[in-house]
Amino acid sequence: MKCIHCDEIIPKENNFCGKCGKNITAAPGRIWLLVTGILSTILGVILVFSSIGNFTYFANFILPFVYSCLWMFCGIMGIRHRAALEKAVFLMVAVALPTLPTVAVLLLGIINFYITPTNMLIAFFVYFPVPICYFVGAYKNYLAHREQTETEEF
Repeated sequence: MKCIHCDEIIPKENNFCGKCGKNITAAPGRIWLLVTGILSTILGVILVFSSIGNFTYFANFILPFVYSCLWMFCGIMGIRHRAALEKAVFLMVAVALPTLPTVAVLLLGIINFYITPTNMLIAFFVYFPVPICYFVGAYKNYLAHREQTETEEF
């Protein structure tokens, strides 16, 4: 295996580089995934309470509840697998689960002119930056995993 910091060849069983002393198994996107995972989980809990508070009939409850569970699932998976480089592709796909309904609702609201400026600001400052930062963390882990697997082949 090759050190990602100084390109020193080191044995596969070592976790630290003998030349620079840095941890070679550390995931570069783990902090991104931890922070955005916590934010996603908190947002999911807030959305669960919001969907329970707005409960008028079952059809009005189920879609927001599923949507909030997607946010919590994505957040918990980000926290749990933040250091697992081999789970990076799974995390990049998982972040699309809560993001795609947000984009769809936002586009429908813009097309039908029923979205308010307040909802638009919330969408652009909460619902989009969190998944984008989550994806950045997962992508950093993916690049590190790809680099490690390429150096193991040689």
